[in-house]
Amino acid sequence: APGQALVVDFESDIFVGSLLLRIRNAQGTTPKPYDDSSGYFTGMNRRYQTVVRGMFKKEGVAMTDCVTGQVLSRKCGKLPPKMLLRAAVKIISYFAPQLKVKLDADKPCCISPLGSTP
Repeated sequence: APGQALVVDFESDIFVGSLLLRIRNAQGTTPKPYDDSSGYFTGMNRRYQTVVRGMFKKEGVAMTDCVTGQVLSRKCGKLPPKMLLRAAVKIISYFAPQLKVKLDADKPCCISPLGSTP
């Protein structure tokens, strides 16, 4: 419905599609004030929803080459001690064994194969 989600159409060299983004507690995106007791997030313990829909322009793109996650354009600010970060990544990797995490890089990232994302 209009005003209940942000939809963006996009196109790259190999993919054309649209992205739907819902953010819990977002203010100013709908005509009415945000109400957590009704709508998409009612009864859910989620903070956001992202849905990508579209198609590849080229044939033969293997799902094993498709990934999801975040790549940041600049370094993270002050991070916790490396020992704590390694422990946290190890715990998360138990649930997502193919997760690749680089937080202290020039372009920090958390990337996982698309087919293995819960």
